Order: sequence, then structure tokens, then C-alpha cells
Amino acid sequence: MTALPLFINYPSLVFTLVATAIFGGLLFFRPGGSYRDLPGGEILLFLLGGPLLAIGYQTTLGGTIDWQILSLGCLWGWLLLFPVHLRDLENIITEGRAGRGSALRKLGFDRGVRFIHLWWLAALISFVAYHFVDEAPLAFWFLLFIYVLASSRFVWSLRHLKSPAGSEVLALRRQGEFFFDFLILLWILECLWRLRL
Repeated sequence: MTALPLFINYPSLVFTLVATAIFGGLLFFRPGGSYRDLPGGEILLFLLGGPLLAIGYQTTLGGTIDWQILSLGCLWGWLLLFPVHLRDLENIITEGRAGRGSALRKLGFDRGVRFIHLWWLAALISFVAYHFVDEAPLAFWFLLFIYVLASSRFVWSLRHLKSPAGSEVLALRRQGEFFFDFLILLWILECLWRLRL
């Protein structure tokens, strides 16, 4: 009831709430399976954790929904799926035996590795492009340059991964999650820098 004034003042928030409830119900409260078994489950996770989250947040703050908010939501949704794909790669054998339907398992190991490689490159390029358009401070670009150089180690490890079995896949997943976490930390630092200014 306390949120009722928000819905009265911003009727578009009702659409976001309904879409979030439907997608969230399909993803997390489906009887007998996970979102990975649902066709398009990863797309729903992208929408729920990315664009819908950004739109809902911006609407509740009383702002208008523009291309920058949508691109921010899409970038965040894209980044959010990166650790999911890494875990799918690590579990590609067990998921195959269980008959689970993740998109990565359907691609197979070799194409799955290329898929994650392209996913990460697209994430980095989009991250750089977003902050270029958003006119990030100069200190951020210096840190981002060092980060991109350091993350080339992950790309090298990914390209030299030969088998889905063994400890190499676990080490690669941990390395990828480290670079994912560090990218988010870099983004937080950039936001804090802007607040200081």
C-alpha cells in the first residue's frame, strides 16, 4: 500500500512491475525445473536483471526512460549473464548427462568456448563505449586501460582451454569471475569519483 502513490504518479511503473513479476515467476518459481530448462530462459534473465531493473529504478526516481538508461540496463544484463555462461561451461559434462538445456550445452565445448570469448569481448567493448559516451573521468580511463590489458590473460587462458574435464575449467571460471567482479568494482569506483566531483 505504501507504493500506491508511485503507481498513481508513474503509471508506466505498473508495466515494469507486471513484466518483472511474470518473468520472475517463470524463471524462479516454475515447478520442476530451473530457468536453464526454459526455452529463452537466459533472455528472460537478461531482461529481468538488466533493462527492466534499470527502467524500474529510473521510473521510481521520477526520471524519464531514455536511450542511456536502456543501454545501461542492456549492458548490465549482458554482464550479468557472463558468470552464468562460465558456470555452464564448467558444468557442461554433468548438464549433458542430466539432459539440462542451457544454451552453452547445446553449442558443445569448442563452440561454447568461442561463444564465451565473443561474449566477453562484446561486454568489454560495450563497457568502453558506454563510458565513452557517458564521458567518464580521465582517471577511470587509465584504470580501464590497465584492466583491459590484465584481462587479456583470461582471454589467453580461454583460447588455450582444451578439455571440459579437469581443474583447468574450474580455474578458468574463477579467473573469469575475478575479472567480472573487478569490472564491477571499477564501475563502482567510477560512480564514486563522479559523486565526489
